[in-house]
Amino acid sequence: MEDLTQKLNPYDFLVKYFNVGVTNVLSEYFDVKCCDKGHDWFTPWEGHCRKAFHLFAQKGNIYPILWGYNFDFIPSRQSNGKLIYHRTEKAVTIHFGDQSFLHYTDYYYEKFPLEEHAEIRKKYILYAYFSEYDNMNITDVASAYKYIEGVTRNNIPFMLDFFERTKTIDDIISEMDKRIAAGDRHYYYDKAFLLAYQKRMDEAIASFKMIYDDDIPEDLMARLEKVYAME
Repeated sequence: MEDLTQKLNPYDFLVKYFNVGVTNVLSEYFDVKCCDKGHDWFTPWEGHCRKAFHLFAQKGNIYPILWGYNFDFIPSRQSNGKLIYHRTEKAVTIHFGDQSFLHYTDYYYEKFPLEEHAEIRKKYILYAYFSEYDNMNITDVASAYKYIEGVTRNNIPFMLDFFERTKTIDDIISEMDKRIAAGDRHYYYDKAFLLAYQKRMDEAIASFKMIYDDDIPEDLMARLEKVYAME
């Protein structure tokens, strides 16, 4: 039994409490299971898709919360060149998703003074530790969980809005196109597989060509054709 009254000091690492704290809140809204290997959560598969959530460790001590969709037919290329799929409980990824970190910090940075910007970050992003100057009122394990659950809950409205707006593959492709138009060219890759799944092979190949020109890797083309042939 965890001792919730255990005292915490400034700079104590809070990451060890993240999995339980985030799960407590996500499970109120989604049928999630936590991957203890890392800070990942996933729902049961619905066809070839599941919802996924992730705490993304960045430089410093911040962990933005990401959420979105994981598809079982979209492969990722490893550093050794091998293509792998994300289908197991320990191989969770987000092929298309969102995060409040983008909406309420970087994109609108100039709208807020520096002090207010820092407070916005604290509201939506988990911090791995705190200092004596942060005035975060984290004094024991119980208050650490309260903090983690509070930040997670602040993100819930944006999660619900995202999943409401992207209920179908058509919805996702439409959102991808908006981000591509804004300059995020890496979406062409996942978009190609979604188009192939929809039996839109010519468009799928055209999406790949935006990345590879006419030199589409043979192994990727083979995987794309397998997706096209799926029932």
